[in-house]
Amino acid sequence: MFKISIPLRRLPQFRCNSTSAFKGNGLVDEIFCKATITPKDRYIDPGNRWMTDIDPMVTDHKKLKGTKADVVQLLYETGLLKATPRVHACKYFRAWFFPTSHFVSLFRKSKPAIHIGTGPVEPYNGVKFDAKDDFNVRSHVPTDYAVYRTQIKRSVKRAFMVQFLANTESPDGLYFIQTLNVMPSKSGSELEPEMQKMINSSIRLTRPDQNLDWIAKANSRVKENKLDRICIQNHFPKVQLSSLPILSSSVSIDRSNNKAQYKTTYKPKSKSNIKTKPNKSAIVNSDHTKSKPKASGVVSKI
Repeated sequence: MFKISIPLRRLPQFRCNSTSAFKGNGLVDEIFCKATITPKDRYIDPGNRWMTDIDPMVTDHKKLKGTKADVVQLLYETGLLKATPRVHACKYFRAWFFPTSHFVSLFRKSKPAIHIGTGPVEPYNGVKFDAKDDFNVRSHVPTDYAVYRTQIKRSVKRAFMVQFLANTESPDGLYFIQTLNVMPSKSGSELEPEMQKMINSSIRLTRPDQNLDWIAKANSRVKENKLDRICIQNHFPKVQLSSLPILSSSVSIDRSNNKAQYKTTYKPKSKSNIKTKPNKSAIVNSDHTKSKPKASGVVSKI
């Protein structure tokens, strides 16, 4: 009996195979540690990689990708999706935007990235019939079938890419979209006006005059040991979110041109900026006794 040995296919070489490739990548260098890539890690899955500033922007909707499933699960576990400002909501979908400094956006697979999840959809896509439901059919909801879920994702990605390339100020990051209620058509033409509103809201959200402290608060609520586990499983360098300064913004108004000049500065968190409420029990009168409210309707004797 002959023994046949089939050689395993070797994966393509990892592009960043030295620590020198991580220099000069802006925000990514501040968040990620200096990665030490050993020879056994040089041949890894090309899908398990992180985006850097030198990676080109995606111009084809077929190349749009999302983020790691472990990071999305961590987002739901911590409940940070409710604390994230929603950029748009309509009858087709609702959307959130995570800038590049957010921990969810650090693990994105493309620039920009888009995550499409399915929410509650009406039976028969909102169309009402007089006939009774057919109980032989497994489900009357379109998103319960893989063919319709694929159709929704293609329509959303196609409409998103058209509007993203149409605006030169479109920010890079992760667009978190949850489809609901009504399923769009195959062409997705009715989604383009909604995508335009979503991108415009994302631009306003990331302007320097906006308060971006919610990003630092979200990063501080994530446990670093869980992020380290995700990084090890996906061959990522370790993430240092605690070393990031809080991004705050200040506005200086130029009276001559009547235009606001926005300056973004990094300010560390200090205890002096924390507002404390006055203690009501500590309020006393001149006799060093607690002040009591005067009773109404009490008449003093003469």
